[in-house]
Amino acid sequence: MKAKIFAIAGVLMLLAFTSCSKGKFCKCTLDNQQNEVRVINVDHGTSCKKMTQIGIEEQYTPEGDSVPSLRRFMVDMTCEKIKAKDYDRSDE
Repeated sequence: MKAKIFAIAGVLMLLAFTSCSKGKFCKCTLDNQQNEVRVINVDHGTSCKKMTQIGIEEQYTPEGDSVPSLRRFMVDMTCEKIKAKDYDRSDE
């Protein structure tokens, strides 16, 4: 009986430790004129190396027009995995 209780307690502790895992972050460098760097929070099943493009949407006002419009385009990027503890959120 005690063995069953210890086994159940062990499984519950294991679940508690694994459920507290931190997110996975990818540091991506965009291959545009500014060489922007972005940190993207992704699911654990996502590979940073396989992320090669990002869609960007920006608002702009065409010349001679007073109504803003949206412009959407794709930008190539290269990504690498970084640890959550290395991600500095002080810039947000």
